[in-house]
Amino acid sequence: MNEQLLAEIKLAYQTLNLVPIRRFFCLHEEGVDYACPIVCLAVLRGVTEKGDSDLAKDEAVNIALEWASKTFGEDFIWGLISAWEGLEKIQTDLDYLRGYELGVEAALQLSPRDPAV
Repeated sequence: MNEQLLAEIKLAYQTLNLVPIRRFFCLHEEGVDYACPIVCLAVLRGVTEKGDSDLAKDEAVNIALEWASKTFGEDFIWGLISAWEGLEKIQTDLDYLRGYELGVEAALQLSPRDPAV
């Protein structure tokens, strides 16, 4: 597992004052900013800003998702997202499995919120 990337994800949540969430890329609710690990990394690395309304788009044109796929590889990111969301493994690709492993560990350590939506 990529310990360095996990540490960076944890740092992003802490320094950006974001709360881990599932089922959304980003959600602003009652004065609290929630985000998935991909959004946290994109903001921490200066790809976008925390208040960017496009981050809330739950689709493939999301700037954080596009950046993460280009930076880490699409299979890796889909593995990470699948595990973070608590979904079963759906591929045997090595990059997907590495992302999945990171997503499982990130979810265990960060306890993402499941929104009541």
